[in-house]
Amino acid sequence: MRTSTAASNIAGTAQRAASDSVEHLRAAGQSALDGLRNVRDQAADAAQDKFYEKMDDASRAGKAAYRHARAASDKSLTTLEDTVARNPVGSLVAAFGLGIVLGFMARR
Repeated sequence: MRTSTAASNIAGTAQRAASDSVEHLRAAGQSALDGLRNVRDQAADAAQDKFYEKMDDASRAGKAAYRHARAASDKSLTTLEDTVARNPVGSLVAAFGLGIVLGFMARR
């Protein structure tokens, strides 16, 4: 009987040790999974920050291009107004000629 009790004790100890090992493995796996999720979240946040930074840069560049185009068109309009004011008859003749050319082009 003594041998069977000793064997039973050894088997119980081995079973508890195996169960403890499984629990440790589960905990380690969960810890690794949590770490990967944390890294994923940090990478996603960094990518999102970079995206918004690039969008802000593009927005600023677009606004600058708009201001530049607006200033150039204002300057052209001012120049045209000055030309018409200095030479109204010539401007009317040029407008009439341009209208004729555009009329011919529209008919084709």
